[in-house]
Amino acid sequence: MFDYGDAIFEVLGNDATVLGILSTWVEGINTYPALFERRLIPHERKEEPVINYYRLTAIDGGSEIDSNAWTINCRATKQTISESLAYAVFDALNRESVTRGGNMYFFVTSLLPTLPLQNETDLFNTPVEAIIKARKN
Repeated sequence: MFDYGDAIFEVLGNDATVLGILSTWVEGINTYPALFERRLIPHERKEEPVINYYRLTAIDGGSEIDSNAWTINCRATKQTISESLAYAVFDALNRESVTRGGNMYFFVTSLLPTLPLQNETDLFNTPVEAIIKARKN
């Protein structure tokens, strides 16, 4: 099985610009970037700026080249920070390749407009869409 989420984490979790904007959270003696592979940010996590990312498309078993779309939500209390984080994510992933578990993943990204706030407790969200391609072994 391809590990697209891990490939995204590997790039973003090692990019100095992304990590310079992104908040962190602490569990015990370990510190982690606020980068979550899930549709919703865990309710116990109040840190921001924060990223949550997830797959948008089905996994197709019929072709030699696998292609999946992922959304990477860049969230912050200020629109300018949300947008700065999204630009950093865009730059980190666009036309990047990563090899994991013998599979090479190639990223092409698109930067989408910032979504408006839904209520007074919401965060600004500037999504980045990543198309990830990998050759099946």
